[in-house]
Amino acid sequence: MIREKAQSDPIGEEETYLKYLPLVQQKNSPIQWPSSWPWEYIPHVPTGKQLLFLQLPHKEAFYGGAAGGGKSDALLMAALQYVETPDYSAILFRKTFSDLKLGGALIDRSMQWLLGTRARWDGSQHVWHFPSGAQIAFGYLDSEMDFYRYQGAEFQYIGFDELTQHQEENYLYLFSRLRRLEGSDIPLRMRGASNPGGLGHQWVQKRYAIKQVGNIYRGTNPKRPHIPAFLSDNPYLEQESYRESLQELDPITREQLLRGDWGVAADARFRKKWMRYYTWQGDYLVLAGKACHRNRCRCFQTVDPAASTRAGPGDEQIWRRQASSTCISTWLLTPDWHLVWIDCKLFQVEIPDVLHAITKAYQQFRPEYIAIEPDGLGIGVYQYAARSGLPVRSLKHRSVDKLVQATDACNRMEQGKIWLPEENTPWKEEVEAQLFTWTGHPQQAADIVDTLADAALLVSYEAGSSEHAIQYSDMPSAW
Repeated sequence: MIREKAQSDPIGEEETYLKYLPLVQQKNSPIQWPSSWPWEYIPHVPTGKQLLFLQLPHKEAFYGGAAGGGKSDALLMAALQYVETPDYSAILFRKTFSDLKLGGALIDRSMQWLLGTRARWDGSQHVWHFPSGAQIAFGYLDSEMDFYRYQGAEFQYIGFDELTQHQEENYLYLFSRLRRLEGSDIPLRMRGASNPGGLGHQWVQKRYAIKQVGNIYRGTNPKRPHIPAFLSDNPYLEQESYRESLQELDPITREQLLRGDWGVAADARFRKKWMRYYTWQGDYLVLAGKACHRNRCRCFQTVDPAASTRAGPGDEQIWRRQASSTCISTWLLTPDWHLVWIDCKLFQVEIPDVLHAITKAYQQFRPEYIAIEPDGLGIGVYQYAARSGLPVRSLKHRSVDKLVQATDACNRMEQGKIWLPEENTPWKEEVEAQLFTWTGHPQQAADIVDTLADAALLVSYEAGSSEHAIQYSDMPSAW
């Protein structure tokens, strides 16, 4: 069985799940089907990838990435797997109750599958009851008040449809509701399914370590397997007409839905096509074929301490934010005011350890100064650093709105004046993952974005009108 194989060979490695796909395409495959498969409630045979998803022994798993891959069906099937077991309890979440009620969404789909069976629908509580005593509920997590509704609940299966629409902290809290009675053999399962995009894009991609492998984005965390599914994997959907419909979308959204592209977000403030990339030749930076000696560039650092009090754009709903990270970015500034990103460190530690990390980064790069906002937690970090003799510079922002704060950085990137290394490094991957999916929503992580915004503001302030006196294209091949 897939279940037995996965225990010794955890799914999550690129090639592992591919070994089993030819075996799970049909009901009479060599894979052993569960003896208690609830055919009364599931009206069609799972696709190969759906069956693989249903057989995973892991507590946590993620399905999909592209539109039309059968995500909602997979989640509903997984919820129904144990409804013939007494006292089994499952719940399926969407962001809002309106999302649950949409045509073709979870509640509507459950009606199509379960009306006419022995299951009984309780419309007042939005729960299906089964003869065994099992039940499947439908819930939503639109605000903090919804979050508290589930404090005393107990489930053996929790499914999140369109997971990227949810806050990470709400998702993590629901693990505390995942429990069973002593002696029960019902597996505890947390399952998610989603397309890329949405306010939760960053944390979902990071949690399942979704990276581009060849032409496909797939998870690389063996403890949290990701089953990437595409339109071509779903024989129950008329594919050609759906592909034609997707062609009407903007290119980024179309790639997200058709290819499961996790590399960008349609409403991101920073566009991937704006970013430029540099290389090193010895001590020379090479930017668009032009070389600049490192000694002709000024070096500085920007620091965004964790738990900054900077606010994002207004949000009418109450929300709780995950613990933020401290970010230290190191920059080279060329003679014509181009920002070259040479390092980025992201971590979560207490104030004394933040100072140690800043000191270590200073010793590594010897910047001209270290810019820190003396506000919130930054006050303590700034004071510690100043007393330690580090060349700190105070940052004063003209706005508390992160979108306004990032305007100079957006403009500079669009003008081709912000550079990342062409060479792939772990910190570059973190930078791109946040930048190209950051929409400005207050529930999104913005630690890296903040250091970029600070750097751009510093350069704009120092450059002033002199920035326009030198055009990059007018520079000689070596400065």
